Amino acid sequence: MLIIALFCAPLLAGSLDASFDDPGEAWDGGEVAAGVMHISDGSAELALEHLLSLEGSLRLRLVDGQQISLVLGEAWVADYSSAGGIALASEVAAFPPSHRRWVVDAAPTIQPDGQPWDGGNTLHCEVVQRPDGEVLLYWTGEQTPGYGYRQIGVASSQDLTTWQERPDNPVLRVDYDLTTVDGVHVHMPAVLLDGETWHMFYSCYQNGVGNRICHATSADGFAWTPLGVALDLGAEGAFDSGSLRQPDVWISDDGGWHLLYNGTDPTGHYGPTGWATSPDGSTWTKQGAITDDESFLQGGGVLRSAYGLEQWFNCNDVFCHAWADPDDPSTWNPTAAGLAKTALPDNYGGGYIQAPSLLAMGPTQHMWFNAYGADGAGSYHERIFHAVSEPEPGGWLEIELSWDGAALRVDWTDDQGMHAALEVSAEQAEGLRIEVEGNAEVDDVHLSWTQRDEGLVDTGDSAPSTDSAPPTDSAPPTDTGAPRDTGNPDDPSTGCGCGGGVGPVGWFLLALAGLRRRQQISGHHFPNGPS
Repeated sequence: MLIIALFCAPLLAGSLDASFDDPGEAWDGGEVAAGVMHISDGSAELALEHLLSLEGSLRLRLVDGQQISLVLGEAWVADYSSAGGIALASEVAAFPPSHRRWVVDAAPTIQPDGQPWDGGNTLHCEVVQRPDGEVLLYWTGEQTPGYGYRQIGVASSQDLTTWQERPDNPVLRVDYDLTTVDGVHVHMPAVLLDGETWHMFYSCYQNGVGNRICHATSADGFAWTPLGVALDLGAEGAFDSGSLRQPDVWISDDGGWHLLYNGTDPTGHYGPTGWATSPDGSTWTKQGAITDDESFLQGGGVLRSAYGLEQWFNCNDVFCHAWADPDDPSTWNPTAAGLAKTALPDNYGGGYIQAPSLLAMGPTQHMWFNAYGADGAGSYHERIFHAVSEPEPGGWLEIELSWDGAALRVDWTDDQGMHAALEVSAEQAEGLRIEVEGNAEVDDVHLSWTQRDEGLVDTGDSAPSTDSAPPTDSAPPTDTGAPRDTGNPDDPSTGCGCGGGVGPVGWFLLALAGLRRRQQISGHHFPNGPS
């Protein structure tokens, strides 16, 4: 009699909804109390042997400490140590603003060097990074003594600590001709690099006319050629018929150019935020005002990040924050994040702050802005300060996991609705583990998965031979009463794929044994400096 015996790996499906109201939840590790699982300097794991795929969601927060990790084939790590961020394998993103705080330098970034062109005030800056890592800081200098003509200078740095001013400053000058478009002021620069060409959009003031948006280009970021007015005053009665100031510019993923600016009528000093678009940075089309008045998005600095578009803007004595979909910069969503002037040194914290410029370096964000205050001699002026973001634990993150056996994607959303995601290849996973350096809380876990049971199934019509019993460490799961699926011999995706074998698809299995492979995840540390 011919006996046919094959090893078969039936597919198993499982799910878990954990509110942690019951201390008997199926996690190995952690401590359940008050409907939340607490993990303190340790780990909690859900062992799912032979895992094939998984989808799910959970809420987590690091109450205090350094780091929290989710391990599923690869490790998603939220590193709250100084200069840390969120990483999935080699991919890195910054924390959302609700999980960051700003630390302001004790002294201004740029101090006037005795030259009259910026001896009065240094203000309205823009910061960009060259492809080689060097950082350029452009700022508006206000002349003294005499009338405060405004011109633009630049300094460079490799470490954000030591700045080298250009000896030929200002690099964009006025000609003191009251009849020309930029004869009185060139100020409030917005700078970007497109291919090999540098572009600067700035407010240019003509006597008796007002501020408009002018355009200049450069081959190296230092020597600039003015091209004239890029965006002119609006028609009579328009919100921007009196002045266009404080531009900010970026290029979207589809190649379109976008420019925000503050527009006023002839009677106002500040007004609504206007939006203009261009296919090439040369010819611009106004899209109208995107705010009702000056109270929202005034003088903002826009930053592209993993969360889409972020903007910090003047908000009385605070820089407020908002975010937008990159495909729709006409609609901005305010958040509760902010940087208050009280974070500045005492002699500047009593004045005002305005005109932020943002720069991202890895998971760290940097902000430069001008503040009004007194120097040691009691002289009042505006100076440019620098602030750096530092991670701050305590907030919840909504996490979504998706793993199909080949790629792992982790999405996260903060309580302000800001969302980001990272995705990497991941070829093996045996379960889900949460590791903590510090104290964390986990809540609202919802998981569904498929896994493979490596038992032995007889596909013949007689008893299997004595030497073909399944190994003791891979016994089939206990039948929970779910219907059995004998599979389709022509479709290996159904049942166990063995053709005629018993495939218990739909069984629920929650294996509480420890993982056969335990990975110890070391802390992710990110460089604090130019990338």
